[in-house]
Amino acid sequence: MNKNLIRYPEHLQSENLFAWSSADELLVEHTLNIDNINNKKILIINDQFGAISSNLSHLNVESYTDSYIASKSIQINSLSKIEPFCDLSTISKKFDLILVYLPKNLSFFEDILSTLTQTQDTGTKLIFTGMVKHISKGHFKLIESIIGELTTSLAVKKARLIFSSIQKNPIESSFPKEVSLEGFDNKFTHHSNIFSRDKLDIGTRFFLQHLPKVTNGNVLDLGCANGILGIKLKQLSPKANIFFSDESYMAIKSSKVNYTKLHPQTDATFLWTHSTEGLDNSKFDLVLCNPPFHQGNTVGVFIAIEMFKNAYKCLKDGGALRIVANSHLGYQKNLKRIFGNYNLIASNKKFVILESIK
Repeated sequence: MNKNLIRYPEHLQSENLFAWSSADELLVEHTLNIDNINNKKILIINDQFGAISSNLSHLNVESYTDSYIASKSIQINSLSKIEPFCDLSTISKKFDLILVYLPKNLSFFEDILSTLTQTQDTGTKLIFTGMVKHISKGHFKLIESIIGELTTSLAVKKARLIFSSIQKNPIESSFPKEVSLEGFDNKFTHHSNIFSRDKLDIGTRFFLQHLPKVTNGNVLDLGCANGILGIKLKQLSPKANIFFSDESYMAIKSSKVNYTKLHPQTDATFLWTHSTEGLDNSKFDLVLCNPPFHQGNTVGVFIAIEMFKNAYKCLKDGGALRIVANSHLGYQKNLKRIFGNYNLIASNKKFVILESIK
């Protein structure tokens, strides 16, 4: 297996973070040994950084991902042989073999499996891969309840394969869901792979109590998820121009629907992208952010710090970045290093709201 791969964006490459795993390697090697594999139509789902797609790019493959970062990684690592698609609802072709890297998010996994029962024929073979420590009982239960009986491989280098085929009747996905959120008359539409898809998370709830008012100008909801911060800011500041960005296509899809429900007479800008990629520098008066501290199963503050640096670039002089974060993460030092300043806007037992001015 070719392991000369990158994790997009390349400047975040780290000697401790690889673009492939033993789970990718195990799945690729198994697939290449399947009889008559050259004549099979193959769908790859949730490839993390293109290791599966790039190593099978000489076959008849298509690749689906919800992640902008994964999509760019797949394109780069496959030398542009594969252009992934990002909308789960557009799966319409019939495939002979479906390869799935197990997602951490079980709601997303349930949505994927349900969609496959709706679009694929009975008997279609599926092979799932993942690191043993990340494969949960929930993964097995969903496969058995939605797809059918399964078998597993032996563990190899702490990775394992799960084998099944579509045996059950088609099951309609329970997503997107309509969720009532405190303080809003309209229900929010939540697709399966967005953050806090079942209820309003407590960090965002705290943040909503401490949003600034903006007379006019450009405001970015960075890592927007369901779009609630930008939507609420628009209520407080009707003349502001609101922009939404997220690396999850389902987040952008959700935020578009939700913004239109609550502000049907106004326009906003939505970008499926990495952080502020594709946005003009020195454009924004305010950036709002509830930064993540994990990327799939990888935990770390590097994503948040990258978002802070990008926010600095896209802010006008005098513009502000306002964030909410778990207090133990200690983002104050990062903001001080990037902006030269920070202010504590509010705090409680678990969260802090911090603001830095460019």
